[in-house]
Amino acid sequence: MNTSYTLMYEWIQETLFIIKTYQQHNAPESDARSFLSSFYHSQDGAAFQKHLTLALPQPDLLQEDDGIAYILRFSKVYDCLGDEASKTRLLWLLRFRICWMLTGSLVAAQKMCPYPMECKINYAKALMLQKRHVHDGTEWNDGIYRVSANRHELFLTWCAETYIYPGKTVFHENNVIIDAGAYQGETAVWYAKMINRKGKIYAIDVYEPHIENIYQNASENHLEAVITPVYRGLWHEHTIGGIAKHGEDTNSMYCSTEATLISVPFISLDQLVAELSISRIDHIKMDIEGSEVNALTGATKTIRRYRPQLSVAAYHSFFAMFTIIEMILGMDQRYEVYIAHKLPMPFDTTIFAIP
Repeated sequence: MNTSYTLMYEWIQETLFIIKTYQQHNAPESDARSFLSSFYHSQDGAAFQKHLTLALPQPDLLQEDDGIAYILRFSKVYDCLGDEASKTRLLWLLRFRICWMLTGSLVAAQKMCPYPMECKINYAKALMLQKRHVHDGTEWNDGIYRVSANRHELFLTWCAETYIYPGKTVFHENNVIIDAGAYQGETAVWYAKMINRKGKIYAIDVYEPHIENIYQNASENHLEAVITPVYRGLWHEHTIGGIAKHGEDTNSMYCSTEATLISVPFISLDQLVAELSISRIDHIKMDIEGSEVNALTGATKTIRRYRPQLSVAAYHSFFAMFTIIEMILGMDQRYEVYIAHKLPMPFDTTIFAIP
């Protein structure tokens, strides 16, 4: 059993024990809290338990108060979501992760906990746009905008519009946007389209070749005055760290103060805003391979001051979804928070916060 599987497996054991603790304490039920309990006793839950090869943790390995605290934490996040669709998605995501962790198989999880129909509908619509406008797999061309980038990232941004929560996310001319995790500039050009080429986009990335790609895509679309590439890694402080990557593709470069593949200057968003003399921010997007929590910590002053719309990737780890929502509401309780998962793939969850 490999290390990553063991970690997921241990998390599931803890979850099952927390449910047991919750039942013993007979805490008042809500839809959110009872979901875990009902799942544990369901036919599916019983089937999943057949995959377990180790016993549940003994009670002395996890304090009862910790179990109740977890259930309460889940309940609070559930209750603060801005619409019923987000609450439904959160319950599905939790169940999907339980399936995945308990079996150790993504394929099994997808079979036992199918993606919601909305994901399949969105995917079909996105495929139609891809067929119409993506050429040679790596270029979007709709006759107005021409963008060269990784096929998957073009699909997410231009075809599936990952960074819009329908009916809530709003863009205006002259908006100032922080695009953290800009990759090859596909999102920066898309943002330029959304603000009618009038405004400012700071396209931040940790990999120098990506910065060159951003310049090229900005130039190709005559957006040099709108898009400003920024070679930095967003973090909670100003320091020197490194980047590494998952696999061979560079669309999953991630920051770490311990990574040594390439040395990168890290900076907090609060510090970057002061350094670049940015006096207004309307939207912040973060998809930075698991560094979102650190980056949000370093953006506290900026978020409290400007109250921008936020779209933050939350698929890099399960607990990050809870932490990101808690952090945003801790900065400003007036935010309306939503969860989106638009496509039938595991790495697609985005948290939206609307002021």
